[in-house]
Amino acid sequence: MTNSDLEAIREARERAQNTALYGSDDTQAGLVDEFLGVKRYVGHILREAQSAEESWSHWEAINDIFENEDAGRAVVELELGGIGSLRAALARDALLQAYKLSDPFDHPVSEIHQPSNEKTAYSLCGIAKLLDDAELRTRLSSRQWALDLGHHPIVAVFSAEKNANRITRFRDLIQARWAKVSPQVPEFVTLRASVKPLRDRVLAHTLGKDAELSRPTIDQTRKFISLTLELATDMELLFTGHAVGSDNFREAARKRSAKFWSYAFKAPISEYQRSKAMTDQKSAAE
Repeated sequence: MTNSDLEAIREARERAQNTALYGSDDTQAGLVDEFLGVKRYVGHILREAQSAEESWSHWEAINDIFENEDAGRAVVELELGGIGSLRAALARDALLQAYKLSDPFDHPVSEIHQPSNEKTAYSLCGIAKLLDDAELRTRLSSRQWALDLGHHPIVAVFSAEKNANRITRFRDLIQARWAKVSPQVPEFVTLRASVKPLRDRVLAHTLGKDAELSRPTIDQTRKFISLTLELATDMELLFTGHAVGSDNFREAARKRSAKFWSYAFKAPISEYQRSKAMTDQKSAAE
């Protein structure tokens, strides 16, 4: 068991204790959580957003390895062309996973309260529809909600303010149906529109040429996936009170991917360098 696992256990126990001591009467009585379905819903979205971030981290890690000239030559010389298909698959996975998480939500809110993995439309836009309820927004940004989530009274007011800020930012960026009204802050919908042509090519199974991932497209895709993760993390924090921060998750994914591909390319690069050295020695001898 790692230190981070132990810390997570410690934090969970502390939150449970705080909830028992300071939570509302219903919470202390152990009544069924009326937001249990919603928490499962936002948890599913967060896992999908994290998965998209991990796939993108692997794609970027491969690109970073290719900055080593020997790595690129090793792929050519050793006929490891399959890496190109893998890179394309990682890009497809990241983009499609992130894009579907902001599909317009035309379903009843009850689907969020009672999600079914087979039928539910998991989308940030669904949460936007849920947050159209002013009474719910007030409750989620209250001190009592923070206490029910296990925050200590000393920080409950601060936590409530953080939740209010999360709600405001989320609603400024995301709406239930994109065609209805333009969002207050167009950053997310603009990014979504910019990556849509690439996403459409992915669905048509035409992605695969490096030229299709130009530098502007790469930057837009990276920002889109990153913002999707940030918003999904915020909603997990809003409804459950705990989640790995998006920056921390992104950095951990980057490190894991970089480490994996450094090992994966170690043998091909060594073989290329050995082969090149032998060829150079043979040429010198002649």
